[in-house]
Amino acid sequence: MDEIIINRELLKAIGAESRISILKSLASGRKTQTQLAEELKLSSPTILEHLDQLVSASLVKKIDEGRKWKYYSLTEKGKMLIVPKQGIPARALLMLGSGLLLLLYSGMSLFTSSGVAPEQFAEAAKSSPSNVMVGAAANEPILNETARQVASAPAFDLNGLFIQFLLVAGIVMFCYGIYLIIKRKD
Repeated sequence: MDEIIINRELLKAIGAESRISILKSLASGRKTQTQLAEELKLSSPTILEHLDQLVSASLVKKIDEGRKWKYYSLTEKGKMLIVPKQGIPARALLMLGSGLLLLLYSGMSLFTSSGVAPEQFAEAAKSSPSNVMVGAAANEPILNETARQVASAPAFDLNGLFIQFLLVAGIVMFCYGIYLIIKRKD
């Protein structure tokens, strides 16, 4: 069923603002008559009257699970009327694309780091102080206090930490985009 056939009963069912409000409310999931009455601030008998109209127009179905409460939910026809299918939502595409770009950038940055890593600098400074020259002639091996602190301190790579943050953000955004697509199909 890809289209809605408009007839007198359908027009009568969607002719009241209260019934449209009920359909919109049921778009978020099944509800009881009492829940709808509380949400829409209408009396329970009024809600029941509107629900009967919507059930007769095949926009809403009554779910009786043999319990005290009777639930109402949208039929496929009701879903098509209230929540038209428009393909993949733009927000989902944005999340998927942004997440994928972050994953690619951070993945490439982690695996193709260029330059000297802080660990390599610290090892070079410890093994050969002449490799670290600060403010002196090239032939004078001087290792100043700052260079010693860098050489003895544990390496902390802020750039690497930022890349890891981007990697996690990319994963989260990509998964959220997939979630939005899956949620849309339900």
